[in-house]
Amino acid sequence: MLTAIAILAIGQVGISYGNPPGGQRPQLANPAYPEEAYLGGQLEIACGLKPHATIVLTQYIHRTSKPITDLTGYLDLNPRDALAKQPISVGYTATKLSNTVLDGKQCLLFESDAKRNRVRQYRDSRSLDVMNITPIQRIRKVWLTAEGVPLQEVSLYANHQGLWQVEAKFLKEEVEVTTTTPRGKKSATIFPSGGMEAFANEFKPMVDGDKVLIPEKTFSRLDPISGGIVQITAKIGVPWQGSMFLKKFAGQRLDLAFGNRFEVAFVTKDMDLLQVNLPNGESLMRTTDPTEGKSGTVKIGGGG
Repeated sequence: MLTAIAILAIGQVGISYGNPPGGQRPQLANPAYPEEAYLGGQLEIACGLKPHATIVLTQYIHRTSKPITDLTGYLDLNPRDALAKQPISVGYTATKLSNTVLDGKQCLLFESDAKRNRVRQYRDSRSLDVMNITPIQRIRKVWLTAEGVPLQEVSLYANHQGLWQVEAKFLKEEVEVTTTTPRGKKSATIFPSGGMEAFANEFKPMVDGDKVLIPEKTFSRLDPISGGIVQITAKIGVPWQGSMFLKKFAGQRLDLAFGNRFEVAFVTKDMDLLQVNLPNGESLMRTTDPTEGKSGTVKIGGGG
């Protein structure tokens, strides 16, 4: 059974939510979590550009009695609640960083895609209970120099209302952007106040094993829904230690602020991403041991 990582010395942050694209959140007959698909990239934000094969994290809802403003590790589940012992899978996030070629030149390609299901239950005109399930998906691809300067990007968001996409070409001082929405397509040229450095900051390493290189940074990212630029803040939090896959782990905590939305990522000393705590009692979790094939990891004795 998959178990959330045991995290020590973790703080709390507040969360607030806006309305999704297209208007107000519909009211449901049963309580539900605000559905969202969450992209990867937390490992690159923390550790920089180190090519790796596809990493898949499963998105889970944890049935806990905690308020939605608590982003600590989800280990203190109510033992009397059978549902609390088994997280519910609602989607996945996959991330890959590889070497590639763009316009005949060697570069790096960052790729991430995320998907979860949007579930709506209602009673139709015949008084029959109906369950409607539609996917929510995010995709992001960024072509980068070895130094992390973006060259091109394609990013999209799709739900039951349609598709929002941004295609960008990063030049010396400006970004040529084409946005596609359910209402049509348009092009624009953006002159970011922070220059290309504001985008490259995303991939500057903050940690190297136990060593903190940059305690805090702010970087820019394109938003496929608005076609504009969003600012993201990343901070290295307190060191953590805990267990997962019956093994001991330790590393650095990464706190991310996407406007009024927060994430907390846990990166090991060996530069592996184990878990990302998300808003509203959800998290992204590794389902396979990242240390398989590596040496130096100590197993915890005990039952299965």
